[in-house]
Amino acid sequence: MMKGNTLAIVFSAVVMLFSGSVLAEKVKMENVDVLDKRVTLSMPAEFTEMSEDVMKVKYPLNSRPTQVYTNKETTVNFAFNFTVNKIAESQLDAFAQQMKTMLANVNPKISKVKVDGRKAILFDFVTPAADTEIHNLMLATSVDGRLLLTTFNTTKEQASEWLEVGRESLLSVKINK
Repeated sequence: MMKGNTLAIVFSAVVMLFSGSVLAEKVKMENVDVLDKRVTLSMPAEFTEMSEDVMKVKYPLNSRPTQVYTNKETTVNFAFNFTVNKIAESQLDAFAQQMKTMLANVNPKISKVKVDGRKAILFDFVTPAADTEIHNLMLATSVDGRLLLTTFNTTKEQASEWLEVGRESLLSVKINK
């Protein structure tokens, strides 16, 4: 009896693992240029640029990104910030450790990835919001000696539909010269 139970658990885990990719395949994607065409990535075609007025409400001044794309309900977002912070590719590991310390209360998962042939760090963490939780994916890389942050976030309620789409979009980042 135990073998059958174990098999059912393994099957369920495999289905859950691949269901995100299946959902991601159903979303119509398009390449979008952001940050004055410095960056191109694939994102859902239905997403539009968030207005400055909505950005002021959703993002506090001290952490407001340069540009945000969102769904109609503004519950799923891609945020972009080409910061003035100087960082070399060789400093990304130290940056990841600093961010891990800063985000310790939300227990971030940190992965080293490559985007457009560049070293990058992917942070995955959940933060509380007024009426829900927000699942965040943040990609950090060095471009022209400066820190580029590309962030995806979705409400906890929509994470099963959008999280894999966000991950695939972040990993599709291309840096334009």
